[in-house]
Parts: sequence; C-alpha cells; structure tokens
Amino acid sequence: MDGVLCGPSAFKYWRIPPQVLSLCPPLPIGDFARHRSDYLEHPLVNEILGLPLSRLLVGGRHPNSTSNLTNHAWSGPLPAGAVVQSELGIEVASPAFTLLTLANQVSYITLVMCAYELCGSFAVFKPSPRIEEALASPRNHAALNMSGAWERVCSASGKASNLWSREPLIDIDELRNFAANTDGMRGHRALVRAANDVRGVAASPFEVQAAMLLSLDTRLGGCGFKDLQLNRRIWLSASARAISGRSSAIADLYFEGEEGVKLDIECQSRMIHNSAPAAIEDSNRSLSLQMMGVTVLPITFEQVHDEKRFDRLADHIAKVLGRRRARRSERYRVVEVELRAQIFCDWSRLVA
Repeated sequence: MDGVLCGPSAFKYWRIPPQVLSLCPPLPIGDFARHRSDYLEHPLVNEILGLPLSRLLVGGRHPNSTSNLTNHAWSGPLPAGAVVQSELGIEVASPAFTLLTLANQVSYITLVMCAYELCGSFAVFKPSPRIEEALASPRNHAALNMSGAWERVCSASGKASNLWSREPLIDIDELRNFAANTDGMRGHRALVRAANDVRGVAASPFEVQAAMLLSLDTRLGGCGFKDLQLNRRIWLSASARAISGRSSAIADLYFEGEEGVKLDIECQSRMIHNSAPAAIEDSNRSLSLQMMGVTVLPITFEQVHDEKRFDRLADHIAKVLGRRRARRSERYRVVEVELRAQIFCDWSRLVA
C-alpha cells in the first residue's frame, strides 16, 4: 500500500482473529492507486476495515487524502518497534503505535477503551455475513483450528457472540514504556495518561466499563478509586483449595481497603455465568475466598449501566472499603453523563 496502516484502520486490523486473516488472500504489493480495484474488492477492506483506510506516510511530500484513503504525514523518525509486517503483505502500526496514531483522532475516553482492549485478553470482532459463512464452512476447518486461533465466546445456549478471547496484544508496562519514549510526538501526552488509566488486564467490555466508572478521575466522571486492580490473582489456602478445587482465584475487580479489607467485585455476565455448572463453580469460588477474608461482591451489567443503581453501588463499595466518595457536584454529573454515553456504546464500532 506504500504506507503504514494506522489509526482506526490499524485498530480494526488488530481486532481480526488470526483464523479470519488466514482465510483472506494476500493484498497486492505496491501503491494503492495502481491496485485500487484490487484493494476495494479485497475482503480485508470490503468486509472488515471499510473506507477510508488510514495510511501513515513517512517523510517527503505526500498526496492529498481521498474518499478511499486518509493520509497522515509523519515527518520525524518512527518510534522503535512502531511498524510490523502483516501476513497479508502490508505494513501495520504495532498495537502501541496504533494507540499513538489514534490519540489525536478519538476522544480521550475512547483512547482508554482502545488501550484496555489491546492490553486485555479479549477482542470485539463482528463478522460480516460473508465471514460468518466462511467460519461455518467445514472446508475451512483446518484454518479455523490453526495454532494461535482466538476462542469465540458463546452463550450458555451455544450461540456465538462478537466477543473473542485471546492473549493480550501488548503488555501494560510495555505500553507505558513505549508512551514514555514518544516525548515530542503527536499524541504523546494523551497516550501517557491513557496507559496509566489502564488498571490491569480486562477480559471483557463489561469489566472495562465497570473499571472506568470506578477508577477514572472524578474530573472525567469516574469515582476516583485509583487503587483498583483488574484480574488480580489470589493464591488460596489449603482449606480454601479444598472447597474450590483450585490453587488460586482471579478477582475481576480487586481492592484493598482500610484495616486489611479485601474486596473482590465479580462481573456477572449472563453469557458466561448463566448455567448450572457455572453457578456451582461461582459458589465454591466465593466461599473459598470468603474463608480467606476476602469480601466477594457480584455485580450485574444492569447495576453498572443504570446511573441511579450504580450510584448506590459505588456508595456501598466505598463503605466496604472504609472510604468516602468525592462530593458529586453539578459539574461531576455532567461529565459522568458524558462518560457513560461513550463507554456504553456499540463496542464493535468503537472507532469509525
């Protein structure tokens, strides 16, 4: 493409499961203008990335943007490790560099959400009807079961969702180091802030939404509980192991409060927890943690999504932790509404 896929296009690329990429033919090598029809008809562009493509051009004079290509000029040297070669033959901004190129194109809240996903153990990818058909075809069995394939999350009834489970694409500390080394580059300050607002490795959008409401600064509409940890591993005692049958437990949202108070907030997804085996496992897990002095608080999406219910939930969490919530001024209410409008979105359309 004679340029680096960046910004929104690169973010969409990093959401694509490897097994879907393996079904796509290579992209033509060379300039977009010479292979325009090939690019526009390619499934990666036509079915997933959409138009216009965001392209980073380094150094020199560059053509103007068109309806199919949004060109972004980069005058200085690129950060170390900024570009990777995709298996389809084009260069793509690395996950960390993708966030940097997004920083001046999306709101700060959206940037934090994107950082949570790339640093998390999940991706949201909504297949087009054509891709769904390919995923269901027995002819593609080998490709769909390739090494490194992402696991598609299904409901208790077996219905496939748009949520995919995978290893994090970038370590949070790596992102923070990358951000620190971009001083003077466009998007540096926003990326540094966003990297520091990621509180751990999230496993779903629901965990991110709850974490952002609880941990973001009150100036952004959050509760300001900055000591929140996502998916904290808790090693179990011998007696607790006997109950749960496991050596450790993972706390979705974890706090340590006053006088040794430990709080595990569990995000109860209907998709994952809505089955008898899951309910039994949750019960055993909860008992084992409480035997170790950890308070377990299950929460639902409805409790987080509804503003009034969340307000009472946050008050309760603060009380358990032995702290007070900041006074909710009129200004706070305004920014909280703005925060909620952004985080409770169609996550599959996080960037345009």
